[in-house]
Amino acid sequence: MRRHLSCMVRAISACATIVMLFVAAPALAQSGGLEAQRSAVFERLLAAPDDRALMRDYARLSVQLRDYEAAVATLERALLLDPTDGTARYELAIAYQALGALELANYHFALVTPADPATADELAAYQDQNQSEQAPSRLRGQVAVGAIHQGGETRAIGRAQITWRTDLAGRNRDYWQTDLSLTILGGSATLNDRQRLSLRTGPWLTFGESAYGVRLRPYAEARVERDTAGATRRLAFVGVQYANTHTRELSSFADVKLGRVLRSGASRNVAHLSLGATYRPNRDTRMRAAVRVEREWATGTRIARRGLRLDAAHEFSVGDLPRKWVANTHIQADWIRETGATPRREQVQAAGIGLRAFATREIFVDLAARAERRNSDIAARSQRNTIFTLQIGREF
Repeated sequence: MRRHLSCMVRAISACATIVMLFVAAPALAQSGGLEAQRSAVFERLLAAPDDRALMRDYARLSVQLRDYEAAVATLERALLLDPTDGTARYELAIAYQALGALELANYHFALVTPADPATADELAAYQDQNQSEQAPSRLRGQVAVGAIHQGGETRAIGRAQITWRTDLAGRNRDYWQTDLSLTILGGSATLNDRQRLSLRTGPWLTFGESAYGVRLRPYAEARVERDTAGATRRLAFVGVQYANTHTRELSSFADVKLGRVLRSGASRNVAHLSLGATYRPNRDTRMRAAVRVEREWATGTRIARRGLRLDAAHEFSVGDLPRKWVANTHIQADWIRETGATPRREQVQAAGIGLRAFATREIFVDLAARAERRNSDIAARSQRNTIFTLQIGREF
């Protein structure tokens, strides 16, 4: 049994590494290829500056490379030459929406006549998104239910995430955001059920009027957790989130918070810092690297955690389905050190792969596999696990 589990852990870890490389390498190659294509089209445009087909090609490649400003400038010129060019107007509306110019996007969407049912459905989705973004109060989220298999046991799992945004009527589109999440893991013959409820609320403040620049979010957070041993932890934090879009490909983020945790009548101080960067070589691919440092301490005891995580995700079309599927993978490592009455040192390595398959624009199926290996100087805590998850859910 142990040999079989070890093989499963290695297989999932290997798959996660292969998928990570499969997503990253082609994405970088594709990005270079798209840039080369765009440069070639640009050279042809210099020779034929009024060729609207070349303009549309240049704008399409710019959108794929997330260079929306270049797409807007090119498509605006194409419409000056031919205001009836519906394809150019549709692409212009999409580019404006990506830049956050929602009023301009809505104006051009309203003038588009869909050429086929698929385009009509896509246009309706863009317009719904546009109206939602402009609404003074917006509610979004997702719910999912399914099963999780771990350690030879299968249990039910359910989760819900809700995000509520309220416009603060500022010139820079500042808004108040409240995030609520709930996860319930059912019990089994040997384990109790497990729940986690989290609430975070605070304003997102934008510094600057362009699509790029710094955003900050001071917030308060409360969390209640119940583990499989039946113990309950209550946590309260204050913190600040940071987000900065540097270029069309690169953005950075950070989250720092301080708080208290109460468990079994004893309280501890908690400090958390995470920071990282996201790289998007094109519209469909996203890669992210993050480091995390956490501290919990009280009189006579201290727990220190350090972690590193790499994520990659790629969207791809499947037949005539109305929404792209998303393949994802992650690799992470954590180091834990506890001092006090029960000192320990541990290293946790994990890797996972997943797929979100959309049946409609809202209904999805999540498939995931994750392998974990824990090495501890306390022999009873060293273990290997494989976790398989299947969930069906809906976004709203």
